[in-house]
This record gives sequence, structure tokens and C-alpha cells, in this order.
Amino acid sequence: MTLSLVRLRTLTALLAVLVGSVVLVAPPASAAETRVLSGIVTFADGTPAVGATATVYVYRADQGFWDNLFDENGDWVSARADATGRYEIELPRGTYRLEFNGPYDPVMKYSAGPRWWPDASSSRTASDVVLDTDRSDVDMLLRRDGRLSGVVTVESTGEVLQGAVVSIVDVDGETVEELTTPATGRWSTIVAPGDYTVRVSVGRNVAENHRDLATEWFDDAYSRESADVLTVGDHRTKKADVALGGAASIAGRLTTPRGIDGAEFTVDVLQRDGDEWSTVTSTTSTADGAFALGGLAPGIHRLCYRQDLTTPKEHRTAQWGQWASGCVGGRGVSSATDLDLAGGEQLSLGDVMVTASARVEGRVTVAAGEPVAGVRVCPFVDSFSIDACLERVGYAMTDEDGRYVAHVGRSTSVKIAYVPSRLSTLAPRYSGDVSRAASATPVAVSLGRTLVGQDAVLQDAGRTTYAGVVRSGGVPQSGVYVSVKSDERRYGDVQTDTSGAFSVALAPGIYAITLHKPGFVDKQVGVEVTSSDVTGAALTIQPLGRTSITGRILRAGVPLGGVGVGVVGRSGYRTSVLTDAQGRFSYVDLPPDSYTVSLSGAAPDGSDVTYTDPATGAVRRFAVTGRTTVAAGDLDLLGPALASVTPPRVTGDARVGRLVWADPGTWTVPDVSVAYQWLLDGVPVRGATSAYFTPVHADRGKELTVRVTASRRTWHPVSVTSAPVVVPSVALHTGAPSWVAVH
Repeated sequence: MTLSLVRLRTLTALLAVLVGSVVLVAPPASAAETRVLSGIVTFADGTPAVGATATVYVYRADQGFWDNLFDENGDWVSARADATGRYEIELPRGTYRLEFNGPYDPVMKYSAGPRWWPDASSSRTASDVVLDTDRSDVDMLLRRDGRLSGVVTVESTGEVLQGAVVSIVDVDGETVEELTTPATGRWSTIVAPGDYTVRVSVGRNVAENHRDLATEWFDDAYSRESADVLTVGDHRTKKADVALGGAASIAGRLTTPRGIDGAEFTVDVLQRDGDEWSTVTSTTSTADGAFALGGLAPGIHRLCYRQDLTTPKEHRTAQWGQWASGCVGGRGVSSATDLDLAGGEQLSLGDVMVTASARVEGRVTVAAGEPVAGVRVCPFVDSFSIDACLERVGYAMTDEDGRYVAHVGRSTSVKIAYVPSRLSTLAPRYSGDVSRAASATPVAVSLGRTLVGQDAVLQDAGRTTYAGVVRSGGVPQSGVYVSVKSDERRYGDVQTDTSGAFSVALAPGIYAITLHKPGFVDKQVGVEVTSSDVTGAALTIQPLGRTSITGRILRAGVPLGGVGVGVVGRSGYRTSVLTDAQGRFSYVDLPPDSYTVSLSGAAPDGSDVTYTDPATGAVRRFAVTGRTTVAAGDLDLLGPALASVTPPRVTGDARVGRLVWADPGTWTVPDVSVAYQWLLDGVPVRGATSAYFTPVHADRGKELTVRVTASRRTWHPVSVTSAPVVVPSVALHTGAPSWVAVH
């Protein structure tokens, strides 16, 4: 260990103490109390991983994660593999997890790992190493890193491109590394074994004359889905040279014969993504409607415009909502015109004519004819709710004279809601002069036209007291949040007092009352408030159940630890936990409901595996009520058996004293974990479970084979034995010269 690493580890331990964390230190133990943990670390080709490091982690129950185990000097507890790949660590009895890192190659700049025993990418998904007695079977197979490299050039001139951004993207679409090309245009990086795609784009430091180059994926692709997949690992290097072509651009101006009065639009350029169209870039038009969008890859695009619904109300201009959304060539993206762009093309659309939205005008008063200001006016098509009203394009507010102008973005039939503020005693009203949204009269509106005379007269509904007590098991509950809401209004929250009592003043109508208190199940009740006060409402809540659903996950009868198990209730409530080393899982504090239990993506085809009835195959549901414990039982992931494509074989010279190693062969699925057992004349050799083997004199004349067992989660493991190789009867001749003494 270098001096700098010692200092780093000591500082890490000191820092953890300073910030109040608990540093887990291996307690001093006598020789009788400790156990020896050991194993062999090899690479995929069977050679020993000389210098590989095994680092010990323990579980921090107070923080809920696995952390380094420190010795009394503040160093991580770890060990290095010797010339045979063997490591050995002396530890107290306990449960641990091991992280393995391969040795660094200073010439090739390769490493291997980190990987967690037996074959996991993180401590969370690793398996426990239970150390009750000495163990020598914790072997590890490391895959060496690989390299991705390439050069970025300009397609039209062939010159190398400085300042390009190269993004390395994994199979999940996550960017694992970004590099900026130097003056040579060349880039190179070390990556962990796996599949990657490469994306190259113009960076901020690219020369001005190359800013118009299009983003591209290797090789000659313009989306991740169509990009070439590069598989790297085990010291392999994959080249990904990319020549960037000129980017296309689209420009134009949104207008009408009379102009657009400074209205701002969001202009989107979309490309097909599977069966849908997705936005690739956007811009905001200027006060005169002009827009320009660059950096577009060659291919089919569509262009649409809208007045953004997400614009906060305080930032909306006076012209917001006056113009209907649309696309070039159609009202929606599905009917829009395809814009086929070539590399470097600058497409000018000229004037794009937009259509004025449908206008609805009117005045809101009380019965005496006095105007009412601050009334929300909301056109709606089907059902009405105040939340939807606040986000609709047509949302309007009456002025001091009670007048309003609402906008509708398409030709249709709408109903109109007139909703006073929540502090008003006036009742909401709907088109047709009715008091219920369901009874409202629809009116027809058309783009570019104004519908006038849509007036409303509001009536004073007064206020009614709605009061009561919230209890649980007959005991009044203080501190319960009582939230009151109707389709037309939100009234905010009140809290129950020490006697569990609450009181709210409401206009007559139908309301949803939600009760919430930490440690209890949220409850919603519907009430109808009339003109008569209610003072004795009796509402109840239930505590959360402390124990709910338990079970165990197996694979072909073997407990499967570290896998995520999810539950979903009929109400939509969902959560997940990880199984322990024995494959067990347990949920607590689940709200009363009926749940399904499943493992996401655990089937061989990537689909979910769900608890089902073994007799009927129907999905099982587990009902949780009160403080019950529901045993889900065992779920065995009975995936199909793995199959050998290329059988394993013994590689090397099998003579006495020579090292041979096992080629594990290939299997029907990638990323399998393999275990080895060497055999002589069909009898397993005790302790010979690594990827390599050295015959001794007693083995001469015997048939040497290796049995390789392949495994992968959700698949049945399978063992295949190689063809035999006979250990020669002739001893190894070293080639050393014979010397004769001469007197």
C-alpha cells in the first residue's frame, strides 16, 4: 500500500468521526475468536488475478447501507491476491460482503472491477458471506476492462475536430462518461466490460465555422435505437470513428394577416420515436413571430407551435391564449407535413399562418345586476374540476366590471363554469344557468370566431357549519389534518384540536374530505352539505398495520438474496424492499388494501414475475387489514435451463508441472456466472475449483476433465463437462543440460 493511500484511508476515517458518523472498526479478537476467509481470484481466461484486492464491507444498521470495515489503524480491511490468485483475510465471526478490484496495468492502463461477490455491480445486490467457520470457497471471477477509442472528423473536409463532445452511453441509456476531443480529434477511454453506444455532438469550444455540425451516433446513426452497439471487455479495444456532417436548420415566422400583437409561441421540432413523435428541440418565437431552430440531424421532422400551458399565470402576456396551437400542414402532429431535411440544409418556411382561437365573451353579475370581479371562467368539454380549470388555455378571470374574454384552442362544443373565489359566499354557476356541472348546457365555438353574450348570474348560497370529531378505536385524535375540496373549490386544511374536534364553514354542495395523520391510513369521505348546519359528524381513521406481507424468493430451490420485490395495491399505492441473504422479504406499515407481489423484470424475457395460484395460474392478491401478518409463501423463479452452445474444454499442455486452464465455452444467454470443478478419471479433485489446474506425478495416465456450471438469475443452472485430456505418462523434461565431473 502506498503512503498516499494510507493517508487517504486515515483521513477518511477521521472525517467520518468529525461529521458524527460511525466508523465500523474490526474489534480486537483472539485467535480462537477469528476465522480465515480465503479464495482464488481469476480472470475470464483462467489466469490468476495477481495483485487483485478483496475489500471487506459490513452493514451499518443505523444508516441502512454497507460500509467499509476499518482496522484499528483506520485502514480498510482488505487483502491482495498472491502469485496464484489466492487471498486470505482473518476476521471475527460475522456477516460480510466483499468487493474485488483487479490489478492496474500501467502499460495498457487497464483494470478489472469493481465487482462484488459473487457477481454483482454494487453492495446492494451482492450476496452475504457468512463467516462462522474458516472458509476457502469465496472465489471470484473478474472481467478486465476494455477500451473505446476513435477520432472525430468533419465529413465535408476530412479535418480533425477539436472540442467535440463524445458521450459513452450504456444499454440503459445512461451516460457513463463524456470526453472533449483535443486538437488531434482523437479520444480514448477505459470502460468496464459491457455494451455501449457512442454519441458525438458539437461542444462549446468547437471553432465557429463548425458550430453547424449535426449530432451523430456511431455509426452514421441519428438516434440511440439505430446506433451500433459496441461490446468491450477483457482488454479488447473497439474503434468508433465518427465524421460529423452539417446540421440542418428550420426558420420561419408565425403570423396572421393582421399580425399577432407580440404573442409568444413555443415552437417544437419533432422526430419519430417508434410509434410516436417526440420533441428534439424547441425555441420561443420573437415579438414579431420569428423563429429559428438549428442543430438538426438529417431526416424527417415535423414542426408544431403552441402557447405553452406550463407558463406561470403571472408571466402570461395579454395575448396568451388568443391563438390556437397547430403544426405546419395540420392542426396536430399526426396530420402535419413531413419536412425531409438533408445534411446542412437551411429550410425557410416563410410565413406560417396561425389561426385565432375561439373567443367566448360575457359578463358575470349578481341578481341585483352588480358586477362580480375575480370570478374564474373555465370552458370545459366533459367533466369539470377546479384543478383542470386552472391549467386550461381558456381560463379567464372577470374584471372590475364583471366582464371576461376566454379562449378555446379548437372548434368544439364546450360548457362553461363560473367559479367565485373560495372566500365568497356566492355559489358556482354553469352555462344554461344551472347549479351542477353535469347539467350545464353546451355551446358551440369555432376557431377565429367570437361567441358573445355568455353571461351568468350568481346567487348567494350563504355558509353552513360542518363540524365533528375524528376518532380511532373510539379515542379522539388530535392533530388530524382535515382537507376540504369540491370540484369547484379548494378550501384548505384545518386541524383537529386536543378533543379531536374540527369545524369548517362551507357553501351548500358536495365535498371530498380527506383525513391525514402520520402513522394512520389516509381516509377520504364524501359529504353533501345543505343549508342546515352539521355539528355531530363522526369520522374515523385506522392506524397503519405494523406487519403486513412476508415471503421468500428462491431460484430453483435456492434462496435468492438482494433482489427487489414490489407490492402494488388496488388503490395504486406501491413500494418495494430487498430480500435478505435467505431470500426473505417483509413489508411493514402497508395501508389496508389488496396487493399483488412481483419481481420487476425477473423473467428470462424481461417481464415481471408475479405470485400466482399454482393450480389456476391466476395472479394472487393478498389482503392487508389492520394489524395482520399475511404470509405470501415462497416464489421460485423457475426459469428455463441454460444450455451450452460451445462446450467447455481444457486448454494448454496437460503434462505434469504445466498449467492448464478451462475455457468455459459459450451459453444460450450472455452474462452467465461460471463455477469450475476439475476431475481425474471422472472423480472430482478436492479443492480444484478455480479456472486453472496443474497436474502432479500421481495424475499421469489419467483422463483430465473440467466440469463448468453456468448460472444466471431466474435460469436453472446447468453443468457441462469437457472432453477428456490424458495426462501424459512421460514426466516433463526441463531441457536443462547434463553435466559430468572430470577429474
